[in-house]
Amino acid sequence: MQKNNIISLVIIAIFGFFAIGCRNNTNKPNLKNIQIQKVTIQRYEQDLFRIPIDSLQESLRRLANKYPLFIGKEYENPASLLQMRQYLNDPQIIEAYVQACKTFPWVTQIEDGLTEAFRYILYYFPSWHPPKQVYSYISGYDLAEGIFINDTVLIIPIDNYLGSDFSGYRAIGIPKYITERMTPEYLIPDVVKTIAQQFLPPFPTDGNLIEQMIAFGKLFYFA
Repeated sequence: MQKNNIISLVIIAIFGFFAIGCRNNTNKPNLKNIQIQKVTIQRYEQDLFRIPIDSLQESLRRLANKYPLFIGKEYENPASLLQMRQYLNDPQIIEAYVQACKTFPWVTQIEDGLTEAFRYILYYFPSWHPPKQVYSYISGYDLAEGIFINDTVLIIPIDNYLGSDFSGYRAIGIPKYITERMTPEYLIPDVVKTIAQQFLPPFPTDGNLIEQMIAFGKLFYFA
């Protein structure tokens, strides 16, 4: 129990740093000896929407060399090819992509923020393995899946961070209390929150409301 409490406090501290900033925090840990490779985000959505649809199969075949995780051999499957064509022609997806390009014309600041976040996590959890590859993509506002991370990859649904007033969110009826967190500022804290789930104890499922509230509070306090 004591170990879990310590882990929870550490995660909350990391949340606090990346959710509200720590320019005035004189007690932040010394990360001098925590060196990692700088995070580089591979923008799958940009490369995908730049391919010519009139030669979709061949274009996907070439793109699969760079994004096997997303494409694989699906370009050889007629049904999957049709699904991809529909995706690329979907007005809602196109609107999300256009807005993503406006909101995130470049992602250097996010890359720097993620690099710093990973260093902080490694400071407290030296056995943790940062993902080797980071991707962004257009999910179609998939709030259920959200951010995915393991020891190998981090996948960010960048269309979930286009700004609280983005018309695409209103068009599909996402509640205001949710869209208030669908802004670029929440992207890095959400990644940290996802990583935190690897360290925190499982959420209580025995119906104890107080314990569930405490567990969720640990996860969301500063996110």
